[in-house]
Amino acid sequence: MLSDFRIGALVLGAIVLLAAVLGGSFSLFRDRYPRATGGLSRALVGAVGFGLMVWVWATRLPMDAVQSARSAVLACHEPASPAVPDGATAPLEQMATARKAFQAYDVAVNGYLKCLDSTLDPVTKQVAGSTPAAELEKVKTFQIDVHNAGVEHEQVAVEKFNVQLRLYKAKHSGP
Repeated sequence: MLSDFRIGALVLGAIVLLAAVLGGSFSLFRDRYPRATGGLSRALVGAVGFGLMVWVWATRLPMDAVQSARSAVLACHEPASPAVPDGATAPLEQMATARKAFQAYDVAVNGYLKCLDSTLDPVTKQVAGSTPAAELEKVKTFQIDVHNAGVEHEQVAVEKFNVQLRLYKAKHSGP
């Protein structure tokens, strides 16, 4: 994962910089390198470590904004769809209970979609001021995709219920 790479590079840079700064304190390094070359070596190692850390912080990889949006989405919990009774065998009471459960599910999905929008809108606004247009477009696309996925999950569940409801009505309708 790209984020893990950045964290690893940051830690490596910090270790290299720390080794360069503290390298003269340890007798192991002091005895191996004379003062002039040891100091120059430590300065070069320190510069490499510092440069690695600066590179990690200065470069903004495209996953950062989308990853931030993905993390924000975790605050919202998509509701589970209710069980769909078998229209061929379910009694009227079970179908009525399922209808009420689907009405409650619709309310819960609408709450989930509002949560997504209210959670992702600030991320999009924050990204808008500090990232390239292409990255902003990726975050907006992610936001739309997550919202549409929530709507699609509800539509699929409701369609399954409607199929069973039509089956129930066909079985129980008069001649």
